[in-house]
Amino acid sequence: MNRIKSVKVSWICIVIMLLMLPFLCHSIVYADTDAIENWMKDLSKKIQLNPNDKQAYLQRANLKVLSMDFRGAIQDYNKAIELDPNDASVYIRRGDAKGSLKNYKGAIQDYNKAIELDLNDAEAYYGRGSAKSGIGDDRGAIQDFNKAIELNPNFAEAYVNRGCSKIILGQKDSGCLDLSKAGELGYTPAYDAIRQLCN
Repeated sequence: MNRIKSVKVSWICIVIMLLMLPFLCHSIVYADTDAIENWMKDLSKKIQLNPNDKQAYLQRANLKVLSMDFRGAIQDYNKAIELDPNDASVYIRRGDAKGSLKNYKGAIQDYNKAIELDLNDAEAYYGRGSAKSGIGDDRGAIQDFNKAIELNPNFAEAYVNRGCSKIILGQKDSGCLDLSKAGELGYTPAYDAIRQLCN
């Protein structure tokens, strides 16, 4: 595939992934900025009263993600990990926040740790695959998306990202089948990608 076409495919896939933000931050629809700010203040008070409250750090970190304060979220995830270094889900969330800051190598380290702690977490493989794609390792990304799909055959977003990575590598037919599967699973933005990339 020539470089211009590869760049076009990459941008279309980025747009499709951005359309997944509502999936990642679905509760933002139900909360306004003032409510989030008030919740964060309440959690900060709770943390002040009990600095070892892992759940309060996690909740505040998740609210910071909703507020697009990824650096602040990472600080709270760091504290939660300090309090419980064996919770794979916290490494995944911190990896997601690092990926949002385009710190893909840092994100991959967190996903690696999550996988070390829980070999059967589809989200960890999906996150690592997304981060690998971010650094241009689409072959490695496909391997991780394969594992995520093996663990969760209904993981529509993994099909979308695997399809995009395949198309970037010149495997258009197979990539378009993945996009179609994502659409069948209910992820309708995949059909926009099919119109752009597969016709």
